[in-house]
Amino acid sequence: MVNTASPSQALYQLLNEQQPQQVLSCSRSDIPALAAYCQAHDCEFVHLDPADDGIDPKRYDLAVVADCLEHLDKARGTALLARLRNLHSHRIWVVVDETAGWQLTDFIALGFQRLQAFSDESQAGEKTRCYCSYGYDINTYNHTRTWNNPRFWANPENFGKYWW
Repeated sequence: MVNTASPSQALYQLLNEQQPQQVLSCSRSDIPALAAYCQAHDCEFVHLDPADDGIDPKRYDLAVVADCLEHLDKARGTALLARLRNLHSHRIWVVVDETAGWQLTDFIALGFQRLQAFSDESQAGEKTRCYCSYGYDINTYNHTRTWNNPRFWANPENFGKYWW
């Protein structure tokens, strides 16, 4: 499904819904929606260079990745997303050009969900560019299963009573 909104509009809407106080950005260029939100809401904004491994493993309310994965090989991009997910944030929003070689399965393998698709209106003679946004949220990543509870799992009251 292609959405008529732009990635910037979708990001600004996400920021207004989640109201983060600390945002980590990973991008090769400025993200106007993020800068506008942080300025209007007194939000801490930290930029992460994808090549820099020396950032403090502090947790942020939201990590935003834009204009980044298109310029990294798949292994480095996967490592970056995994590092953001594991060390820096419980919520991540990624926008990537569909022609960059990233597939839906690459994001699903990291726990992401596809959120929206966007297309640029083409100028005369230019190809239409399509972008997809993906999101990771630890709160919605793993739903509660009925079998994963003490009744069906480790029953400490039965330790030492039964031998299978």
